[in-house]
Amino acid sequence: MVTVTSAQKAAPTVFPVASCSEPSPDGFISLGLLATEFLPNDVSFTWRSQPSIDASLFLPKTYPSVISAKGTYIGSSQLLLPFTECQKPNNIFCEVKHSLCTKEYPVICPDFTVILPKVSIFLPATQESTFINLVCLVEGFRPKNAKVTWSKNRQPVNTGVLTFATVLDENKNFTTTSSLRITREDWNKEAEFMCQASHPRWNETVTKNISKPLVPGSTLEDVKVIGIAPSIEDILLAKSAHVSCLVYGLLSPENCNISWARSSEPKKSFKFPFEEIPNENGTFSIISKMPICPAEWNSEEEFTCIVEHESLPTPERVTIKKHNGGILKKPKIVLLPPTSEDLSNSETVTLTCLVKGFSPADLFLKWHHNRAPVPDDEYSYTNKLQDAGNESFSMYSKLEIRVEDWNNGHSFTCIVGHESLDLNVSSKTIDKSSEHVYIVENVADDDSDSLWSTASTFIILFLISLLYSAGVTVFKVK
Repeated sequence: MVTVTSAQKAAPTVFPVASCSEPSPDGFISLGLLATEFLPNDVSFTWRSQPSIDASLFLPKTYPSVISAKGTYIGSSQLLLPFTECQKPNNIFCEVKHSLCTKEYPVICPDFTVILPKVSIFLPATQESTFINLVCLVEGFRPKNAKVTWSKNRQPVNTGVLTFATVLDENKNFTTTSSLRITREDWNKEAEFMCQASHPRWNETVTKNISKPLVPGSTLEDVKVIGIAPSIEDILLAKSAHVSCLVYGLLSPENCNISWARSSEPKKSFKFPFEEIPNENGTFSIISKMPICPAEWNSEEEFTCIVEHESLPTPERVTIKKHNGGILKKPKIVLLPPTSEDLSNSETVTLTCLVKGFSPADLFLKWHHNRAPVPDDEYSYTNKLQDAGNESFSMYSKLEIRVEDWNNGHSFTCIVGHESLDLNVSSKTIDKSSEHVYIVENVADDDSDSLWSTASTFIILFLISLLYSAGVTVFKVK
């Protein structure tokens, strides 16, 4: 059979692929390389290790290339080797040779280290306001993508939760922070709040409880320095953002020195004004913010906060950086109108915005009413929930509106921000004239994503062989 294509010549885009499922100590593990969008069909793969691994234990296999709907080709190669070899300091490489270019790629064995986190909750400030925030620090864990949830009096809480980006610490472990917005009335009524951190590969859920009567007395051991990543909204929309350093639990804010360093200028030190905040338990918090550009954050530059205070035996250092990795997946947005039954029986109805299939998890969601922003406390949203069987995430938000506004033709817009979107932001608008559910069409082309009826057979065989029914982690190599 002869295939005729009008596609232009193109070098391959390469994705190293590794199993996410941990094998037994005496079992084998699969590594792979996926080359896509190349033309002509003349790609080859050559595997090697340094130092060299015994040939009887180093088992490469290359699969036939297949044509995609775009007229370009996809090829794949797999390496099977003992799990014990993968844990040694071996460097494994695969050379991808094509008529337009030849390049060797490092293929990294997955890290199956499991470390449970330390979970801490920090108290609200004493400033009077209707709403206050509890902050949960989940630090020093592996693997990435821990799930952080909250409960109130042992009942799950899905609204008012904001979980920040996961960052790498100086020990190459992961840290994340999550905040819960609560009413001061609930706090004063001595409700019990719990922060829970979990992961499918942990054998337990790590929790921390707090309520007003359980506020601990301050000791020198309570002093904590927390690095906070910039908000995803600032990174995607603003021309500037900031990384933050929170020093919590000081008996006195006096003589506290906070400086900053950055990996791009290692010999320089930076200082910025900081804010002193009194806490409920009589201690103080100090927060310092370092302005950065979104491009600096996305480049994985490291920002280090150095804190000196008499409560600390030595200067405390906390490094904040973005952790890139994994494939980008664009969110699909579904906006659901109110039901006819609710419209006829209630004075208020609910709009639901479902956002699904996105990766990584960092995403923001806002609502507009007649193009005007809706205040944050007037709508609710869930945590980002990992989709079963893959590394994408989903969430939804609910906005309660007046039936009168709906019947008068007011428009309501769900706005989503994610780094995978072409303009960083996408939205969907609905009003009374909408006759059916709308789905945003700025996701990947269904034809190219479905992978071509003939090609899918080979790719599926490759992935099944690679993963033994496990999930995969894919990293795009530039």
